[in-house]
Amino acid sequence: LYNMGIPLSTLFWYYTAIGLVIFTLLPVAWWLNSAEMKQVRRAAAARQDVTDGSLRSKPISQQVRTLEFLAIFCFSTIQLTHSNLYIGSVNDVNAQLAKKTGSADDLHFVNTVVSFVIPMGFVAVPAITCSIRRFGN
Repeated sequence: LYNMGIPLSTLFWYYTAIGLVIFTLLPVAWWLNSAEMKQVRRAAAARQDVTDGSLRSKPISQQVRTLEFLAIFCFSTIQLTHSNLYIGSVNDVNAQLAKKTGSADDLHFVNTVVSFVIPMGFVAVPAITCSIRRFGN
């Protein structure tokens, strides 16, 4: 879209608006499914005997009113915007670096590798989860 002449600031504000709509609709979706979610949580708590007063033992309506939820909400709003802006601009940054270093011949290869590596980040999630469970956080 940027190459079609749409200014980056316009794209940024449209992306921000979409993010705000999605993050606003998420609690609405939780509320719409709260009855089923309460049943699932009760069943899971009964299996795990969760009565320690931790965040996961609270209903979702209390969880969204915590400082932890606010911190994660703010962090994810900023970080998702940051990471998606990076992903959207990485080819342009690589082109500038290639021009400065005189390695324009390798640019196509680098862009191809980056376009495969960045989306495959989800492959690391199981390894990260395993290490957190094994070694703690």
